[in-house]
Amino acid sequence: MGKKNKNMGGAAVLALSNVVCRILGFLFKVPLSNLIGSEGMGYFSLATQIFGVAAVATGSGMPVVLTRMTAEKKASGGNTGAVLKSVSHLFLIIGAASAVLMGVSAPLVCRLAGTEPAAPAVTALAPAAFFVSAETAYRAYFQGRRELGAGAAAQLAEAVFKLAVGTGAAWILHKNGFGASVVAAGAAFGVTAGTCAAAGVLRMKIARSGGVRPAEKIRGKGAELLKQSLPITAGAAAAGILSALDAVVILKRLAAVGYDSLSAASVYGIYTGYAVTVYALPFALTGAVNAWVAPTVAAAYSSGNGERLFGGLNAAVKAVCAVAFPAAFCFGLMPKELISLFFSRSEAALAAPLLALLSVSAVVCPLSGTASCALQAMGKPKVPVAAGIISGTVKLAANWILIGNPAIGICGAPMSAGISMLVSLGMCAAACRKELRRFGKKRRSAGDCVLLPAACGLLGAFCASQIAGALAEAVGGRLSTLCGLFAGGAVYAGLLRLTGVMTGRELSLFRIGKRNEE
Repeated sequence: MGKKNKNMGGAAVLALSNVVCRILGFLFKVPLSNLIGSEGMGYFSLATQIFGVAAVATGSGMPVVLTRMTAEKKASGGNTGAVLKSVSHLFLIIGAASAVLMGVSAPLVCRLAGTEPAAPAVTALAPAAFFVSAETAYRAYFQGRRELGAGAAAQLAEAVFKLAVGTGAAWILHKNGFGASVVAAGAAFGVTAGTCAAAGVLRMKIARSGGVRPAEKIRGKGAELLKQSLPITAGAAAAGILSALDAVVILKRLAAVGYDSLSAASVYGIYTGYAVTVYALPFALTGAVNAWVAPTVAAAYSSGNGERLFGGLNAAVKAVCAVAFPAAFCFGLMPKELISLFFSRSEAALAAPLLALLSVSAVVCPLSGTASCALQAMGKPKVPVAAGIISGTVKLAANWILIGNPAIGICGAPMSAGISMLVSLGMCAAACRKELRRFGKKRRSAGDCVLLPAACGLLGAFCASQIAGALAEAVGGRLSTLCGLFAGGAVYAGLLRLTGVMTGRELSLFRIGKRNEE
């Protein structure tokens, strides 16, 4: 019973850490956007896209395999530290090579993208590729040992250091008269500091536990790790490259319709720094849902427990929809008001149409993530990888066509995001349905899982927008928006309770420690 409670506590701490880190990340983006402006946010966003490609080798397939190896060694009563000692050098070597390559190629890559001023930000972010490699190795080790609190502590350290160092460096550089390019590099250095802090926290915890130092190396584990992680890494690398190319395509197509390099970076920064920042807020909760449901789905699928499998998936879809739909309807009905809560009204006016267009993705993207998570839990990782590559290719093509139309321009970016996410959701949902056929017919209609949360979310968002609009002149923009959101949230919570969208039984399915054979 104690072990079970420990697992539940660790999962809860990790989920809470995800939410807190998302909030800290948002607090990092808001002052940063106000400080360096849309141009600087464009440079910063391009640097993070390039960093994503550099870090994919040790951030995708290898940690998954290391977690499994560690879990198997622990289950057999062996020394888990020996596994980490046998493969950690691979993470560090690949991470160091990625960091060097990213730093050396920064001027060339930014020149090809047509945004040479972004090169300092890319260079400042390059060392983070090494620290992320170390962090992912240590995090995978602790996950394999089911010590989830260590990962939560590392997440918090990363978010705090990124916020403090990144915002502080950007503020000092801006105060001393440096331009947007250098100030964006200061912000990027904050990300590097955050990854260094996260790796340091995990390494110190390993040193205190003494789990690795006395361990003897196990031969052949490195080759096994590379062999098993190669397919996942290759797929993730392809998706990462497509994501980086997407930023390049957006900038190039903006230039094709008449924007110079500075104005193109500014428009791209408005999209990524303002609209996407607000859009990403709900994913803290939907990501936690996916993390909780994965063990339930995996255990139910492997044991052939169809009732529990359908129950877990239904509860996951309902929980995601309960978060995604009200957020999406608020994005669509009151985008300018939401952005104005955090940014200036001139920036809100430019970003509002982009946030409204992202409302489609606000529902489709988390549902696609749930379907992808379920497939991986059922041992079918190839479909999510293929869906990522295909949807990324679709997004590239859609951006090329839509943004290249002068009448659409940057509005083509959120439109393309919605189209690509629909493709990904379609592929993953079809694969899930195919796997579920072996367990019999569907146990609950789509109305309970999707339509009820959608109806409740629409009514709640409508109330929020109407109350915010009615109070705007009397109490001011920000206060009226907050009043509307609180009132709409109260209406939404009441509707959830009346309709029974989320019940105690379904919420209990997310308890990691609950016996899956029940």
